Amino acid sequence: MSESELDVCRSFNLPGLPLENGAVKKIVVELLQTKVQAWLLSWSSYEKYINVECHQISSQLNVSPLAKEKYFALIQWFCSYKSRHLDIQKYLEKYLQITIDGLEFKKVDTYVLAKSDVCNK
Repeated sequence: MSESELDVCRSFNLPGLPLENGAVKKIVVELLQTKVQAWLLSWSSYEKYINVECHQISSQLNVSPLAKEKYFALIQWFCSYKSRHLDIQKYLEKYLQITIDGLEFKKVDTYVLAKSDVCNK
């Protein structure tokens, strides 16, 4: 692994990952070249997340099972916002309609509404 490649790996700031160890370098490079690259080619567009169902990516969502649907709706809203998708209002409504007993999302909701208002102007 070149120094520039090592710098990229170090930029992830993973404490305890001994990149100077040859075996670790080999594993990191292999993962970057296979799994990470394949994932990026498959999932690195906003449109992909807008047009997917929750069950197709649920294993990628690092959130409590209780909040997966809400989190997925937030991702879809964010992707529609960033891509200036025409149906941003649809994703906003979908996100806001999902409630979870005992959990409050007031600050996130306020942020999402503020960003959506900017898009509508």
